[in-house]
Amino acid sequence: MRNNLPSSTYTAVFETFSATIPSFSNITILNNETLTQQTDGDNNYRIITFSDDYQTTHTKAFMQFSSNGQAGDITFQIRYYGSSYDYSSLRFLFYSRVIAGRVGTSFDHTIFDVDDIQLKIFFFLF
Repeated sequence: MRNNLPSSTYTAVFETFSATIPSFSNITILNNETLTQQTDGDNNYRIITFSDDYQTTHTKAFMQFSSNGQAGDITFQIRYYGSSYDYSSLRFLFYSRVIAGRVGTSFDHTIFDVDDIQLKIFFFLF
């Protein structure tokens, strides 16, 4: 994630799915563990806390961080623990949302609702 956020504290939420997608008309969501880990901020984005929660077909994670108002980077690693690791059609569907302020550390899954968008929503396929 790369942003130029005003100086403040933020909460980022992530949702990651693994899927095989041989074609866009043939998508199979896998029931395999995919974890987001090894999160690191730079001098401008300081990680306060990070946690993830594996569900049956996806992982939900949250990270609280602070920004000093300068453009910064947050890097993380996604680890896949499934039997489809060598499939050429294996893809990861990744949703992220950054929310101003600190959101509670328990997994309030309503935070993933898009009705009240505060900053940004990203959806990546890689």
